Amino acid sequence: MVVFGLWMLVIFGFGAFALDISRIYNEHSELRNGADAAAFAIAADCGQQRCDGFYDEHAVANMYADPNARDGATGINNVAIDFATQQVTVTVETEDTSGNNKLEMVLAQIIGYNDPTVQASATVMWGAPSGYDALPLAFSRCEWDSFGSAGFVDEDPLGFLHRQSSVVNNELPPTLGYPYAAKFVTIYLHGSSTCAAGPSGQDLPGGFGWLDSNPNCRIQPSLGDWLEIDPGASPPGECNPSTMRDTIGTVQFVPYFDDVVGTGTNADYHINGFGALYVTGYNFGGSYKEDSIVTGVAPCTGDDRCIQGYMMGDWVDSNTSPGLGGGDYGIIALEMKG
Repeated sequence: MVVFGLWMLVIFGFGAFALDISRIYNEHSELRNGADAAAFAIAADCGQQRCDGFYDEHAVANMYADPNARDGATGINNVAIDFATQQVTVTVETEDTSGNNKLEMVLAQIIGYNDPTVQASATVMWGAPSGYDALPLAFSRCEWDSFGSAGFVDEDPLGFLHRQSSVVNNELPPTLGYPYAAKFVTIYLHGSSTCAAGPSGQDLPGGFGWLDSNPNCRIQPSLGDWLEIDPGASPPGECNPSTMRDTIGTVQFVPYFDDVVGTGTNADYHINGFGALYVTGYNFGGSYKEDSIVTGVAPCTGDDRCIQGYMMGDWVDSNTSPGLGGGDYGIIALEMKG
C-alpha cells in the first residue's frame, strides 16, 4: 500500500506537469499574441504622431490585447513608450473575467505548486523605412520640400487617404467632394520642373526621374544605394502603358534622392528615403498619358512631363521593409524587436 501510494503521487505529479504546463504554454501564447497586437497598434499611432498628452496607451493596449485571449480578458502590466529610441514595449499578464491575475492550476496544487501569474512582452519600433518595393520613378528631396508640407494628406486620422476606414472596395476615394480634394499636387519631372537642375537633391539636368527597372516595373532599393538612371523621357521598357495605367487610383511607393553624380546615361541618384503617392494622373509622353481622375483633364501638356497625386501618410511592417533609418517622407515602418 505504501509503494502504491508513492506511485500514485508520482503519477499525479507527472499529470500535473503534463496538464498544467500545457495550460501555462497556451496562456503564454495568447498573451504574446495580445502583446504583439497592442505594441504594433501603439507604435503605429506614435509613428503618426498621435501619442500626445491625451493619448491613453493602456486603453489602446487593452483594446488589442483582450480579443487575443479566449476569455476576452488580459491584464496590462505595463506600457513603456520611449520616444528617444522610437519604440514601445507592452507587457501583459494573466487576468480572468473576475480581475484575478493568477492562472488556476488543475493538478499542480496537489503537489504544492501555487497558481502562477503568466506574463508576455513585445517591443515594436517605428521609423522611416530603409527600403521598399517601389515604382522606378525617383523624386528629389526638393519635391518633398516643395509639396510635402502643403500637399501631405495627414490632418484627419480617420479621414481621406489615411487609414483603412478610408478604403471603399479596396480603393481610396479621389473625388472632388472630399475635404482633401485640393491637396493633390503635380510634380514636373521635365520642362516646367518643380526643382530646377543644380544643387544636390534637385533634378538632374535633362533627367526625367526614371530608374532602371526589373521585369515587373518595380525596384527594391535600400537606403544609401546609388541607382542608375534610365535617361528616356518615357518610363522604362518594362513599364508598358498598360502597367502604368494600372497605377491610377492606387498608392505607389517611390524612392527619394538627395544627391546626384555624373550626367546623362552615367548618372546615379543617391537614395535617401521612401514616400507614398496616390496616383491620380500623369503625362510621360506618347502612349503614357492619363487624364486626372480628380479634375478630368491632363495634369500637364506639351513638352512637360509630370505625375499628379496625393502625397500621403501610410505605415508598413517589417515584412515589406528591410529595416528603419531612412529619411522622413511621410511613411512609417513598424518592426518587431527581438
